[in-house]
Amino acid sequence: MKTCTRLRFYTTILLLFIITQKISPSPSGEGWGGASSPKSIALVLGGGGAKGAAHIGVLKVMEEVGLQPDIIVGTSIGAIVGGLYSVGYTASHLDSLFRSQQWTRLFTREAIRGNAIKTMLDSLVAHPPTPSYPRTLVPPHPQKFACIASNLRTLSEVVLADDSLARNIRASMSIPALFKPVRYEGHVLYDGGLLNNLPVDVAREMGADLVIAVDLTVNHHDDDDDADDFDLMELLDLKNMKGLLGWLFNRPDFKKHRQNKAAADVYINPPLDGYSAISFSTENIEEMIAVGEQEARGNVNLLKKMTKNNF
Repeated sequence: MKTCTRLRFYTTILLLFIITQKISPSPSGEGWGGASSPKSIALVLGGGGAKGAAHIGVLKVMEEVGLQPDIIVGTSIGAIVGGLYSVGYTASHLDSLFRSQQWTRLFTREAIRGNAIKTMLDSLVAHPPTPSYPRTLVPPHPQKFACIASNLRTLSEVVLADDSLARNIRASMSIPALFKPVRYEGHVLYDGGLLNNLPVDVAREMGADLVIAVDLTVNHHDDDDDADDFDLMELLDLKNMKGLLGWLFNRPDFKKHRQNKAAADVYINPPLDGYSAISFSTENIEEMIAVGEQEARGNVNLLKKMTKNNF
């Protein structure tokens, strides 16, 4: 009899222990007695030419609060900023780069027709600076990076995430009629903004739990550049209604942009009215960096929540 009583007593103690373990909150607020895994955070940087200076202002605020993304995805100018950031350039480095005469001269007609952009990107990627991080930001862990390019022959987007970073960036920013397309693995690649200018969906596919999206558009499609010499044989496919003509008729980027905008956890859209894709003057660059920073500060509480893994 004593043995049975003792057995029931120990059984009751064991059950109470198990039930308590299941329902008691852990220090992180999670049940079942263990801390939750850190959420993977992605930063998505949209295209917009010179307006990409606003991205730098956003990065400044992220660094201040100690928020380091695990994944970076960019399109066009967003690919340049994001790609360089992923290899060690800080917001301060990018600020200095965008304000330099070397940078503004890259986008003159003479430089575009030559190989100045290719040469500079190759050099920037091959020789990143030794980062000096703000005290709030620990040295970054390895980051995944991808950028988006467009194959207009098939009206399909191409995600570039390996091999040559400089080449991938050049493909993502190859605006038709202004830059030569990049040929890679059977693709003829143009600016990714033609099909996916805010690639939140790609960040999700890369494993992001939370996404910060920085959208440079004002009226969604305000970044038209003067085009005077399209290569019609390269861009038009009249028989299959693909190529540039199919893009003009269907504008698949509109629907994708709306979907991605809605899918972001933190959506930052700096008010860049009055600036264009070719506002590369030093004064404009300085102003747009400040606009991006101000807009990010309006979302600083959300960014801090992400930093604390409490979003």
